[in-house]
Amino acid sequence: MAARAGVFCKASRFRWLCLVRSVVATAVAVFAGVLVVWAVFLLFNPLKLQLRIPSSSVVVRRVPESGDRYRFTFFLQATNLRNRTSIYYHNVTIRLADSQEYLSLPRENRTFIATFNLRAKIFLSQGKEAEYFLTEPVGMKLNLSYLQKLFPNQTGHNTIDVAMEVDGFLTDYGPGVAHRATYICIPLKLMGNSPLSSLSDESNAYCAPTY
Repeated sequence: MAARAGVFCKASRFRWLCLVRSVVATAVAVFAGVLVVWAVFLLFNPLKLQLRIPSSSVVVRRVPESGDRYRFTFFLQATNLRNRTSIYYHNVTIRLADSQEYLSLPRENRTFIATFNLRAKIFLSQGKEAEYFLTEPVGMKLNLSYLQKLFPNQTGHNTIDVAMEVDGFLTDYGPGVAHRATYICIPLKLMGNSPLSSLSDESNAYCAPTY
């Protein structure tokens, strides 16, 4: 049978068909290998926490009489995907970056618009979901050239497309073992002087885990 297939492939008019079969077989094998690796990875590192940004928006305002100090406000929805373990997401750092730079440049060349720590502690019981209203005053680690684009005058406002990096430590209650968990939320709108009512629409930005 194998010899007959070899003779078949040597015929000039059938070589392209053999080549197509080889390419398809290779692609299927590679895809199957990727699935196996991903399944093994999830077996030992199961996804525990799901994050979303309702309205896909972050609002930023100047804090009155504080110089270059701004307040960042957004909603964060968190879901515990584990049905047997409570989880605690803590020591969380938020980094906002220009979305085009984030997707196209290596980390060392990216421009971060703002970097700040969350004071809120995210605790979720087994299989539970919670929504957090987060508002953080930030006076350091700001790229003022980006922020000034949001405020053309005292009443107007602009928007910037950004990516949000959420970086913290995830702890299982019980064993108490903590590991780092980083998420990328994109696309988002960073909006200057926008009313909070604009955060109430139904669109969501889902945050992809990067492990």
